Amino acid sequence: MRPYQQRALKFSYSLRFTIRIRTSVQELFLKFKAQELGDPQFEDRRLVLHTLPSISVDYSKWLHMQDVERLGLAARDLRSFWVHLDLQRRQIEEERGERKGQRNRLIQAVLAIQVDLQKLAHQINSQLRYLWSVASTRPLPCPLSGPTHSPPEKLLLLPQFLPPETWCRRLQGYVILRDLERYLAKLSRDFTLLKSRHGG
Repeated sequence: MRPYQQRALKFSYSLRFTIRIRTSVQELFLKFKAQELGDPQFEDRRLVLHTLPSISVDYSKWLHMQDVERLGLAARDLRSFWVHLDLQRRQIEEERGERKGQRNRLIQAVLAIQVDLQKLAHQINSQLRYLWSVASTRPLPCPLSGPTHSPPEKLLLLPQFLPPETWCRRLQGYVILRDLERYLAKLSRDFTLLKSRHGG
C-alpha cells in the first residue's frame, strides 16, 4: 500500500479533514446569512428539513455502535448532504440576477465544500473496506456510489413568511448549512472515538 493510501486510512487524518471542512462550512454559513437572509445573526431553530440526516443521537447507542455501522452511516449521511448542497447551488445559479459577483463567490464556496465532502466520503469508504477486510470476507453492506442529483422529497419550514419561492429556497439553504455544521461536529466525535479504538 502506498504511503498516501496508508495516511488516508488513518482516523486522525479524517478527523483533521472533517474539522477543516467544518471551518469552511462555518465561514460559508455566516456569508450565506448575511448575503441571502440579510442578517448574519439570523437564527430560527424551528426551521426543519426532514430529508436531512438526523443530528441527535442517543449517547448509549452511539457509544456501542459497531465501527462499520458508524462509518456506513457517515458515508450515507455525507452523500445526503452533498445532494442537498447540489440542489441549493443550482437554485442559487438560477437566481443570480443582481449581485452576480457575490452569488458567484457563494456558488464557488458551495462547490468547494461539495468537493471536500466527496473526498471525505471516499476516505470513509476506504476505511470501511479496510475494516471489513480485517474483520471478515463479507462484502460491504452499503458502499457509497457517486453523487446523484436526486432532489429532497419534502420540505417542512415553520413559519412560512415573505414571498414563498425565493425566501423558502434561502431558508432551505440556511437549514442545510446549519445542520451540516452540526453534523460535522458529530462526525468529529466519531473519528475521535475511532482513533482511540484503532490508534490511528
